[in-house]
Amino acid sequence: MSQPATSLQRSEWIFFITIVAFISVAVLIAKMSSYRRLECLHNWEKVGRKPEVWADIKGHVKRPGKYKLRPGENLGSALRKAAPKPFADLSCIDGSAIPQADRQIEILALQKIRVRVTGCVKEELSLELKPGCRISDLRGRVALSGDAEPKFLKKRRLLKDGETVEIPQRATS
Repeated sequence: MSQPATSLQRSEWIFFITIVAFISVAVLIAKMSSYRRLECLHNWEKVGRKPEVWADIKGHVKRPGKYKLRPGENLGSALRKAAPKPFADLSCIDGSAIPQADRQIEILALQKIRVRVTGCVKEELSLELKPGCRISDLRGRVALSGDAEPKFLKKRRLLKDGETVEIPQRATS
């Protein structure tokens, strides 16, 4: 006759129960740790997360559209992305401002530019000109002194708003 199957010995049962207990404790610690981290993440999102801010830029720009600003990013970065066209009037926009809410910005074209003329002229003056004027366009509007460089007023460089143009003295040889 065959012998009946014997049960595990007492030491084997203790070893088995110990292994099961260690595994259970490890799983419990992992669950508690992940729960704490998840709770910290939810609290951080509630407190530290700022809402999305969008700048809708239209008008005198090459790429009009909506631009998302990251937290702490200023309006200047959105303006650079929109690429204002030459002679866009940016005087009413603070590029260093960090908006807290969505903004709509309409960029207008300059109607006039202001230029100051100094240097070898009979009288310093401030002129209002159309955008797109060049140094050569100043020729009939400025009275040069006797020692002014006459070739300077032949330059084709565009004038900028708020620029000071200094007429140089004639080079003596």
